[in-house]
Amino acid sequence: MSHFNHVANEWDSEEKIKMMEALSTKTKEFLNLDDKRKILDFGCGTGLFGLNFLEHASSILGIDTSEGMLKE
Repeated sequence: MSHFNHVANEWDSEEKIKMMEALSTKTKEFLNLDDKRKILDFGCGTGLFGLNFLEHASSILGIDTSEGMLKE
């Protein structure tokens, strides 16, 4: 069993949620998103990072190799 499959059900902790919100805020500032875009989140895990871009996305595709993370 991969590490990420094993920890997937505990991955979305309050600490990780806050960390991904901060990281996505900095990423949005860097990218200066002013219109809707197609977004690819490779290694998306449970989607904590990519889902913070919903307001800037015409679509979001999340890809991960961990079935456990994708189920969450």
